[in-house]
Amino acid sequence: MKIKFAIDGKERTFTAPFVPTRVLRETLELCEAVNFEHINLESLDKLSGYLVRVFGGQFAEEQLLDGYPADSFIGMAAGVVNAILKGVAEKAGEIDGPNAYLAAKE
Repeated sequence: MKIKFAIDGKERTFTAPFVPTRVLRETLELCEAVNFEHINLESLDKLSGYLVRVFGGQFAEEQLLDGYPADSFIGMAAGVVNAILKGVAEKAGEIDGPNAYLAAKE
């Protein structure tokens, strides 16, 4: 997984390192806690902290919030969540993986 955003006016690309099981656990918790269609301040804080951890602390939460475009942030965060869930589901041999999990949440 990769994301790009500006830090100090310079565009940077960040690649997520190895994704440990703890991040999978946090991803599942996040899916329970955040409504991606109705984001509030608490959800935005959870998402930004989560993304810092997924990308192994390569950037600070403040850098992400200041450098990533607001109109794309939620879509990018949802994409990261789905990529993690899809990767786990594919390796586990599940067919519906993240779609089934997210649908069951609703």
